[in-house]
Amino acid sequence: MSMRKLSSFVLWAAVSLVVMTLITLPISLQTHLIAGTAVVVAMMMLKAVRPHGIWRLIALALGTSIVLRYVYWRSTSTLPPINQPQDFIPGLLVYLSEMYSVGMLALSLFVVASPLPSRRAARLPTTNSQRSTYSSQATTRIEIFSRGPSPRRRRSNIPPTK
Repeated sequence: MSMRKLSSFVLWAAVSLVVMTLITLPISLQTHLIAGTAVVVAMMMLKAVRPHGIWRLIALALGTSIVLRYVYWRSTSTLPPINQPQDFIPGLLVYLSEMYSVGMLALSLFVVASPLPSRRAARLPTTNSQRSTYSSQATTRIEIFSRGPSPRRRRSNIPPTK
């Protein structure tokens, strides 16, 4: 393992440890409200300057920290006791649906973190169609994906009606 990869791994591990410590700190409701508001305001300011690159990742990390704090609180403080099945079963179902949503958020962060540039619309093929009417030949021919008359088109021996 190269020195650069090792230092990157150590940096990620240290940052993850600090974030997990901050997420699990017991704080009052007022402090939680102030911290959450500050994070949302910081994300709005980053969005106002149209973040690209590292600034986009910082905004996503701030939002993820709020979600992780909620997941920790929801997992440790709000589940009903298991000896009360009338409360535990519905509470567990709601909890599992919330954790499913958090999982989908985690997957979508990979897409949102570095979006692909928009593609130009593909040019659709042209379509030539002939339909019979009361005054034309009794057959219908539709040419799909053709750019012009077919080279193998046969001319009809039936004279046009007047």
